[in-house]
Amino acid sequence: APAAGVQALQVRLDGIFKDAAAEELLRAAAFGRLVRNYQLFFPNGDRYDAAFVVASYNRGGSVEGLESFSVTL
Repeated sequence: APAAGVQALQVRLDGIFKDAAAEELLRAAAFGRLVRNYQLFFPNGDRYDAAFVVASYNRGGSVEGLESFSVTL
């Protein structure tokens, strides 16, 4: 079948958390190595919906009260 086999996509993201709940969800997914569904939105209007595992997660410093992060899905 044309769609048979395993498909893989690795995405690295950098951003700023909009609230503590968003950080808690991402941290739990990273520490638990959980497969979760994510929606990725791109500046050109494209959207990608898929299940990912958080492969790496880093918290950064605070910018105007908001915390930065980087993650690889």
